[in-house]
Parts: sequence; C-alpha cells; structure tokens
Amino acid sequence: MCGITGIWIRNNKAALQLELLPAALDKIKHRGPDANAVLLKNHVGLGHARLAVIDLNVSANQPFSSADGKHHLVFNGEIYNYKELKTELESSGLVFKTQSDTEVLLQLLIKFGITCIERLNGFFSFIYYNESANELFAARDRFGIKPLLYYQDEDKFILSSELSAIMAFDVTCDINPKALHDYFTYTYIPAPETILKHVFKLEPGYFIKCNSDGTVVKQVYYQNELKTKTDLNFETAKEKLVDLLSSSVKRRLIADVPLGCFLSGGIDSSVIAALAKEHKSDLNTFSVGFDHPYFDESNNALETAKYLNTHHHAIKISKQEFLSAFDPFLQSLDEPFADSSAFAYYHLSEFAKKHVTVALSGDGADELFGGYRKHRAELQIRNGSWIKKSGIHTAASLLKIIPTSRSGKLGDLSRKIQKYSAGLNMSANERYDTWCSWISSDVRQKLFKSSSNSYQNKNFNIESLNDFLLTDQQFVLPNDMLKKVDQMSMAHALEVRVPFLDHTVLEFANSLPETYKINEKTGKIILRESFRNRLPESLFHRQKKGFEIPLQLWLKDEMEKRFGEIFFTESYIEKQGIFNTNFIMSLKKDVFKSLEGEGIYLIWSLLIFQHWYHQHIHHRL
Repeated sequence: MCGITGIWIRNNKAALQLELLPAALDKIKHRGPDANAVLLKNHVGLGHARLAVIDLNVSANQPFSSADGKHHLVFNGEIYNYKELKTELESSGLVFKTQSDTEVLLQLLIKFGITCIERLNGFFSFIYYNESANELFAARDRFGIKPLLYYQDEDKFILSSELSAIMAFDVTCDINPKALHDYFTYTYIPAPETILKHVFKLEPGYFIKCNSDGTVVKQVYYQNELKTKTDLNFETAKEKLVDLLSSSVKRRLIADVPLGCFLSGGIDSSVIAALAKEHKSDLNTFSVGFDHPYFDESNNALETAKYLNTHHHAIKISKQEFLSAFDPFLQSLDEPFADSSAFAYYHLSEFAKKHVTVALSGDGADELFGGYRKHRAELQIRNGSWIKKSGIHTAASLLKIIPTSRSGKLGDLSRKIQKYSAGLNMSANERYDTWCSWISSDVRQKLFKSSSNSYQNKNFNIESLNDFLLTDQQFVLPNDMLKKVDQMSMAHALEVRVPFLDHTVLEFANSLPETYKINEKTGKIILRESFRNRLPESLFHRQKKGFEIPLQLWLKDEMEKRFGEIFFTESYIEKQGIFNTNFIMSLKKDVFKSLEGEGIYLIWSLLIFQHWYHQHIHHRL
C-alpha cells in the first residue's frame, strides 16, 4: 500500500517538468511514510512513497527495476496470490531477489505483458515503464479499490494516486462544471471526472498505455457484470459462499506487519472478523462510537468482540473532538468529497493506526447482497406492496410537517418516507438517480451562477433488482464507499483490505438469484443464513444503521464561525464566479434554519468545497 506518481514527457520543451517529480511525491508522502524515491529514465519519471507491508527490507523499495535495468515499476496495493504466481515463474528459471509481491508483478509484466493483470487477485494501481520498447502502462484494479488519476496535454502525460500530486506539476487547473454538478448532487464526483476539467480518474477494470510515439490509449480489461445464474440450491450456495469468503479473508491476512479488523455493530464487519479470528487467534478489532445515543453502536461492536474473544479497541468521538479535527480532516481531501461518514472513517483509521498497519473491513457486502433500505424499497415498489400496504403517499404528506433529519428517529423516518415517496411514480432509472442524490435540482439551480441544466444526471440501465445492485457496485461503491476508505485510511498510512471484493466472491454474488439475497423485509439473506451459527443471535435482530455522524448537531454551534471565514464573503464569492452570490448571502444570513432537511447536505457540501478551493485553487488565481 503506497502512493505512486509518474510523468511521461511528450515534448522536449516540457522536460523541466521532471524536476517537479520530488515535489509531487511530497504531496502524497502520507500514503507511504516508510520510504520514498524517484526514478528518472530519459523522458519518464516515476515516484513512490512506500508503506511497507510485505517484505520490509529496503531491497523491496520502489521504484523497482529489473536486473537488466530496462523495466521499472511503481505499485500501490497488494497481490494476494503472488506466492503461487512466483512459484510458477520460478519453475521457468526466474530467480527472485526479494520476497515482495512487487517483484512478482514486475516479472509477470515482463514475461506476459499487460494481460497478466487478468491473473491477479488483489487490489492495485501501478505504473510500468518498459524502457526497451519505450512504452508505459498503468492499470487500476477490477472494482476501483485503489485510485489512479491522470492528466494529459500536448507536452506531457501525468499519473498519480491523488489529485494533489498532479497539481504539483505545471497543469491547467480549471474547475470542471460537470463534476461540480455531480458533486452538488451526490456529494462525490463519479469517475472518470474529477473536480478539475483536465484531470480524470481511470475507471475500475481499465488500463492505459503510452505508446512509443507518445499516443495514449485507454482500454478495458475487466467488466463487472451479472453472471450466468447459478443452478445451486440455497443450502449449497450457502456452503460455497462460506468457502469463497473464508478463502478471501485468509488471503488478506498475509502481512509482515500488525493486522486487525474494523468491527461495527453490523453483520458485514462481524462476518469478516469471525472468519479472521479462525485463522488468527490474537485478532485485534477496532470500533468507533459517538457521544450521541442515536448514532452510537459501540456497545453492539463490543458484544460481538466479546463473543469472538478478540482484543477489542474502542473510541468514542465527541463534538469537541470533531471540531478540533475538522481542519486536519479537510486537509486530507484531495478533491471535494462530502460523504459525512468520511470523518468517522478518518477518526477510526487514525485510532487503528496506533496499533496496526493493516485492517480488514466489511465494505462491499451491502452492494453485493442487497443490504440497503433502498434495495427493499425497490423490491416493494416492483411488487406493488409498498403502495398497497403502507399508504406511502399519505404518510409522506402527513410527515411533511416534521423537518427531515438524520439526528432522531422521527425526523429520520420523515426523511426516508419523503425520499422513497418521490421515487414511486418514476422509472427504475430515474428512481435510482433520485435515491442517490442528496441535493435536488431545484437547489442546484439557485446555487450556481450559471445554469447547470446542460449537465444531465447519469444514465442507468436498471431492469431488475440485480441490475439495481450491479449499478451500486459500478457507481456508488467505487466513487463513494471505496473512495472514502482509501482517502481516509491512507491519510494515516493505514492499509484497509476488503474481503467481500475478492473477485471470486463478487462474481459468485452476481450469479445468485435475487431471492437468495433479499425479500421485502430482509436484505443479505444468504449472508445472514450462512454465518448465523458463527455470530451472536442478537446481531441478526438489530436494525441496520448507516456509518453516520451527528453532523446536524455538531455543526449547529460552529456555523457562525465557519460562514464568517473569508471564502464566504461576498467579494470572494464574486471573484470565484461559481456560485450565485445572492443565494449564498441569503444562506449565510439564515444558516441555522438551513441546517434542517436537505439544507444540511448543502451546507456541508459547501463547507467542504470552499475549504478545498481556498487550499488548492485560490492561490493560483
């Protein structure tokens, strides 16, 4: 797990850009504090900040070069089946000088070319330079667990793990209006866009090639799609799921550094911890809680930890801790990202890093097996039972008098019913987009200085409930959930591994019929039933809670201070030329009232964006 960056000079007049590589690497040194180095070869520069996890010796440091000095690699991630692949390579006469997966990957690339990535089990992004052929390859893992961004103009092609490293070079930093529209819709920016017009995220399952003539080609090597439906009965499918997931966890326990598991009060992380405990008797587990009872699940995590007999470590976040860590949290964001649960992940990662270097998490299970409320709501709408049994429209009308909120049961119920009601008479594609959106088009029209009507919301292709889950895997998972995991954990040089996203597990999940996953009352049916005998029974009767923070409560007393900062002044807004000044001034005047309902997401998104803009863009004007 590391930070990588690289530059390919396409025009000699840009050769001086190579000298900026150390400064770019310095921007991502938090991702790899154990070693950092750059390699310059002709018109190519590679940089690597290392977090040592497998083979801690300096001989495994990167950039890593072949014995003949003609092949070079910088690599971020882990290859879990590297030992098997290494044995195969050794049988053909290759001799290795390290015990690292980095060297195995380099030798695979030399021997088989870029097609070798189809054989990798792991999560990764890497840049490989073949000096003999004068070709550069870069790739991102199947599901987008690790990031890779790129920029190109007529003079140069740049790659990096984070946007800040690309901005250290001489690049155009114009704000991307399309990305701005997406950000103030979903609270994150989906690939391939970034907040900058000329920088892009490489999509999951893609590689990119710089040819010897300087041309750049992007190509897909893996497509996440629904598999042929399995003919296994439910009981046999349960057994196979246990085998696949157990093998996935076992693979992810390989490390030469301390390792543990994140443990919330939910099923997903508990399943991972239970399987890890079977292979690691001295397992450490970590949970984060809050000093607000509606959000706190730390007692549930403690109950599971006691049941599994792990070495459990728990921390509770108070309002004061949130406020004191707010600015460091903001500084850790390489582009605007307003999923508020990122702060909880930031704090949990900081806490866990004091004890371990690697943590396993339960991310991905909801998207694979139908764990969100929206999945059950979609099924109920398809069956017509939501309307018949709930009288949802009537309930939505009655509850409009109650301010929507995520800070209490009644306000949260109102929020859910209003949102689900809005999707009842829509097509599945429109409904999916509506349920993914946090800020409405009406508010966006008031927010921006110029109309955002030209930027349409995403085109989805949802015909079945399994399509709905697949779309979550392709859209929400890499752009929101996995972005959050990577950014927040790597801010503290902590490697987080996600066993549910082993491609063998995901592909099996995508072959299962919908009825194995979800009914109108329960999600993740097969996951629950497969592991019921390994976890406390009380776990299966808890209502699902999102990984959320008491944002509305914590921000209330902070608003006057935050909206008094320079980047919320009329002159600053005018100079930006992005937002409707009158609307921002009106919002600022009545900011406390704006914390109700949808307003909290707008306020939070604005705070995040303005801090990011002031930190990264303002000084360039």
